[in-house]
Amino acid sequence: MKQANAMSDKTFTLDELCTLTDLTKRTVRYYMQMGLVERPIGETRAAHYTSGHLDQLLRVKQLYPSGQHMLSEI
Repeated sequence: MKQANAMSDKTFTLDELCTLTDLTKRTVRYYMQMGLVERPIGETRAAHYTSGHLDQLLRVKQLYPSGQHMLSEI
């Protein structure tokens, strides 16, 4: 159970998030601008992302190529 908590407590930089999701920084920022993904915690260089952000991005990525344009349901 500790391992699950450790993963949920992990934070990521934007670069790490992009690597994990195979998305560009521009795409991640676009999804945030559209309200599909929450904004980062903190600002500028101190900004970081959680496993929740990772989950949101993976969900958007899963739905988008499948032709589902109802992304607001996420």
